Amino acid sequence: MAFKKIIAILQCAVLEKAETALQEIGVPGITVTYIKGYGDYANFFQSPPLVRHARIEIFTEEKS
Repeated sequence: MAFKKIIAILQCAVLEKAETALQEIGVPGITVTYIKGYGDYANFFQSPPLVRHARIEIFTEEKS
């Protein structure tokens, strides 16, 4: 049996909705880590330019 690791970075505002959706489709568990960062969307007028997000990690069975 092979597994896949899925990593998603979400806005904190949609985290609860994502957790509910994953539970509804039967995902047995997730790991959530709060992170800060910036990329192409950086708001350099804000100090510091870092934005807070949630990182979700899921392990799921790989289906062929």
